[in-house]
Amino acid sequence: MTLGQDDVAEAFGVAPELLPHLPELLADIWILGSWPDRIVDLLRPLELEPETTRVLEVGCGKGAVCVPIAQRLDLSVHGIDLFAPFIEEAKAKAREAGVAERCRFEVADMRAFIGEGADYDLAILAATGAVMGSYKDTIGWLRKAVRPGGYMIIDDGYVLETCPADRPPGYEYCQDRAETIRELTLHGDAIEREIIVPTGELHAYNSANTECIRRRAEGLARRFPVLREQLTAYVRSEEEECRFMEEHTVAAIWLLRRGA
Repeated sequence: MTLGQDDVAEAFGVAPELLPHLPELLADIWILGSWPDRIVDLLRPLELEPETTRVLEVGCGKGAVCVPIAQRLDLSVHGIDLFAPFIEEAKAKAREAGVAERCRFEVADMRAFIGEGADYDLAILAATGAVMGSYKDTIGWLRKAVRPGGYMIIDDGYVLETCPADRPPGYEYCQDRAETIRELTLHGDAIEREIIVPTGELHAYNSANTECIRRRAEGLARRFPVLREQLTAYVRSEEEECRFMEEHTVAAIWLLRRGA
């Protein structure tokens, strides 16, 4: 199964007719839900060899994870994403940071790409939601891209046990911590380290990003009145999702080592 533009629209929670305007809606936001600094902190103690280590990020967005890895750890990274405008922004960010020679970005369907198999030393999936299904299914897919003994990073989270059954789109597969850990290790892989992001930090991040999106949506609505209803609905859904995240989920990042 491959992902198309309708899937991209669904993943970002926008109506299909808003997809051409998504780059403008998110123009002020480089980090699209992930925690790059913490991912770098997870990787630094591994002392991965710059000359030989191969890093893949699927759903790389604008390169907010790949570029710091190349910049701070001197590693070569390969980022893929289905949304071409984000790939162009990622390339521009790599040039600005002076690491274009260590960053390769391309438009690709993550499922088709991973389905072909690979032998990367590290694969990263950061803040892409449930595009690959449950954690069991996600790890099953991701480990196909990683050599035995290599590493995987999942930047996502889990729901609290008190989480209501009525959830925003994209949270259908979310489980509580115990079930999440079980699914992450179901294929025989080991969790090397876990980082929990404080709720206050998540709130600050969400608030800043939502305000940026709101301003951009208002500007677009003035220029394209026919899209006002869809833009208003998009901003409202972003606000509702942020409230749900802060009240019912825990943001977490896991470093896993692939088993045999």
